[in-house]
Amino acid sequence: MYIWDREGKIVKALGDVRVRQALNYAFDRSTIVKTAKQGLGKATTQIFNPGGSAFDSSLDSKYSYDPAKAKQLLAEAGYPNGFSVTVPDVSSVFPDQQAAMVQQLEDIGIKVKVDKIPVTQFISALIAGKYPLSYMTLASFRPWDTIQIEVAKSALWNPLHSSDPKVTDLITKAQSATGAAQDALFKQLNTYLVDQAWNAPWDSVENTYATTKGVTFTPQTFAAVPPIYNFKPTG
Repeated sequence: MYIWDREGKIVKALGDVRVRQALNYAFDRSTIVKTAKQGLGKATTQIFNPGGSAFDSSLDSKYSYDPAKAKQLLAEAGYPNGFSVTVPDVSSVFPDQQAAMVQQLEDIGIKVKVDKIPVTQFISALIAGKYPLSYMTLASFRPWDTIQIEVAKSALWNPLHSSDPKVTDLITKAQSATGAAQDALFKQLNTYLVDQAWNAPWDSVENTYATTKGVTFTPQTFAAVPPIYNFKPTG
């Protein structure tokens, strides 16, 4: 689940880090992967690709499934009875995922209104910054690619142009760094984004590809869709 409104421009509550952290504690990631995702995925709290240098496996234990903790954080933030949020309808494409998101948000007191927009308008509405949060799957490539696609203030998939002085500083430093120094900065940025609950990721998405006995397939890291040259005749 992507939290687009990290500064509370549409829903004031989302501007409070405790609220965003509460949303992370609301999700039973492992169960969602097994049920809504049919086992295709690995539970995570991170948006960065597991194959990249920004990924830190220790961060995946940051937010366990803890509805009581979520409610406690909401109360501390001044929302003991939760709040309301409108999300776009994706049930025609992701029915199980939407059902899981709505149910687990409502379990901690978040009142979810599903906006029945045509699926053809879904992407354009998200990019236009119409919704404070939503279910969405975005491919995660190399760390710098993910930063430019999802994290930087001007990124396409940062529709409400969220910014943070520390995020900006780490991005700037990483841009001019190389090697191990750059990798360390990527990890610092990833840790900060998880701590600040910029999003509420469920899992690293996995895909399945089927080939005939006469064809071999070689998976490729950072490729959302494998290139045609990864498929070759056997022998």
